[in-house]
Order: sequence, then C-alpha cells, then structure tokens
Amino acid sequence: MMTQELEQQIKTMPLVAAQPGIWMADQLSQQSNMWSVAHYVELNGELNEALLCQAIVAGMKEADTLCMRFSEVDGEARQWIDPNASFVAPCCVDLRNEIDPNATAQAMMRDDLEGDLRIASGNPLYHHQLLRISDTRWFWYQRFHHLVVDGFSFTAITRRIANIYSHLCQNQAPEPTPFTPFNEVVEEYEHYRKTDAWRRDSAFWISKAKQLPAPATLSTKPLTGQGVSTKLIRQTLRFESADFHALVENARLQNLTPADMALGLVALWLGRLSGRNEYSAGFIFMRRMGSAALCATGPVLNVLPFGVRIESDYTLASLATNLAKELKGIRRYQRYDAEQIQRDLGLIANGEPLYGPVINLKMFDYRLDFNGIEGITHQLASG
Repeated sequence: MMTQELEQQIKTMPLVAAQPGIWMADQLSQQSNMWSVAHYVELNGELNEALLCQAIVAGMKEADTLCMRFSEVDGEARQWIDPNASFVAPCCVDLRNEIDPNATAQAMMRDDLEGDLRIASGNPLYHHQLLRISDTRWFWYQRFHHLVVDGFSFTAITRRIANIYSHLCQNQAPEPTPFTPFNEVVEEYEHYRKTDAWRRDSAFWISKAKQLPAPATLSTKPLTGQGVSTKLIRQTLRFESADFHALVENARLQNLTPADMALGLVALWLGRLSGRNEYSAGFIFMRRMGSAALCATGPVLNVLPFGVRIESDYTLASLATNLAKELKGIRRYQRYDAEQIQRDLGLIANGEPLYGPVINLKMFDYRLDFNGIEGITHQLASG
C-alpha cells in the first residue's frame, strides 16, 4: 500500500474505464488467474531468435501501461508509471529434443496460466516465452494482466513487435510508435464524468436496463451467486467461405454486413440452447473510436447489455436487422460503465447480473508479418 508521502512524490492517476471493475474483481476473486489475457503466435520459417527477443523488449517499452504500478491510497486504487521500469528478454526454450514438442509447449503455457497471477501476488504483469518446436517452427507465448491491456491493445502490441522485428531484420529503424500516453485517456475519462453527456448516458441506461428481458443462461444453475471458473470449454465453428457468402448475399439487399449475420446466427443459437425467445446478453464495445483511447494500450472495453427478441415470424435476416438496430441505438451511449449501471440499479449488493452470455465480435486485423513469416495467433485466455 502506498503512503501519502510517496504519493506526493509520484504523480498517480485514478483507475478508469474497465480498470476499476478489473481491480475489484481481482481483489475479491477466489481464482488466482481470472484476469489474464494470453495468446501464442505460431511462426513457421527461418526466424532470427535474437532479433525477435530484441523487438519484444523494444515493443513493450513503447506501451506505457506495461510500466504501470498499482496500489491503494486511503482506500482508493491508484496507478502510476514506474520511471525505473525495465523489461527482460523473453525466456527461450528449445523443445526440439522432446518426444512431443507441441504437447510440451502447450503444457508449459497452460502451467503458466494456472499460476497465481493476481496483482497482489507481486508477479510481473506480463510474461513472454519463445518456444522452439522444430528447426523452422516456433511458438511465441504472451500473457498480460487485463488491468494493463485489453484484446484490442494486446493485438496492437503484438503487431507493433512484428513491425519492429521486420525493420530490425532489414537493418532499418522502426517507424515512430503508434501508441499514445494512457494519461490522456485518464484525463478524457475524468472530464466525461463531469459533463452533460455522462448524465445523458446515465438516464439512457437507467431507462434501457429496466426494459431488458431477463439474462439467459446456458447452465442449469441460476446466474446469481455462482462462482466463476477459469476452465474453458472451447467450441469452434468455421463456415466454408462459399456457404457463408451464399447466406449473406440476400441480406446485403437489406444493408446487412457479414458481422450482422454472424451476430444473428449466434443470438439464434443461444436462444435455442437456453430455450428462450427473449433474453439479455452482453456485447463488448471497444470505446476507442473518436477517443484518446484509439491508440492507447490500456483496457477500455465495456461489456453492455442488449436485448434479444426472436419473434415467431422472423427470418435470420430480420433477426439480424433487429439486432443491428438494437446495437446502433446503444453505441452512442457505450462510454457509460456497465458497473455504474449496476450501481444505479442497486444490483451490486445482490450480485444480480445485467446479462448472461457475452458476444465478442473481434473486427480488428489479426494478420501478422514477421519479415515475410506469417504469424498465426492462437487465443488462450481473454480475462
């Protein structure tokens, strides 16, 4: 815990956007690894290990939230940039002599994710490993605490490191950093809370939340009062390009995008699994466009409730149209924190959720180029 004397010597900032909720949940959760975000990048080709390690360190130095330190001052969580923060090169492990290098690598990443990764543990907020699977195959494993990155910035940091690596391989200086200081996000957020826009958004969500149907659940147990597990059940569905193209072609006449149709399909699937034609789900908004957060690395995403209503005469296109209209009406008010909505409605004390399943459409670019080597991203944990 930081003393007042130390706070006077260091410029601290409040936690903003997604951070307060993550901080509190990290403090209270019985799970020691609930708020980790992790993925590994598969690299197939002639990789320069030393230059990639150099690029990783250089890229992390550019992301100021990775230099953040956190503590409480008079009961309030505060953050500040550590001027003495330093980054070590990732651990490089050669697994080529293992019986099954791929399985060993997966086990190593899984073991890291199952450790005590809470802020209070004192462990670093980041971890990188470079695992060599064969002469021309590598896994670059990355894990961060959600308090310092979200899915959008995680991908942006990875892409920046790939860009630095490519320039190093070509003996060129990297382009200027794309990242902006996180203190600009803090200042913008603090200003927003004092404006008429904040009061307008508050009134909208108080009214909107009262009109939402009850949250859906895919479990036989009620949502309220249930503990949370970090164990994942993964199910992956892939459409053949031709099949999905045929599905959405007629929908284009109604100005629907492939993303709109994908959302309609998932909403219909969730409705059938839960046995509900009306339910509330969560949707992840980035809160970055038109904001200081556009190129910042801190977590600013917001999970907000929206209503799904599947009428008996709906086609898939009409359901998708209805959902697109619902989200468009919400998007203007996406800056208002979901945790604040719960406080406004008095839901914090009884643990009543705003939504059940959460839908996350990741529309940002995952393509990675490491000096001609394609980087294939495999997600492991999303906090």
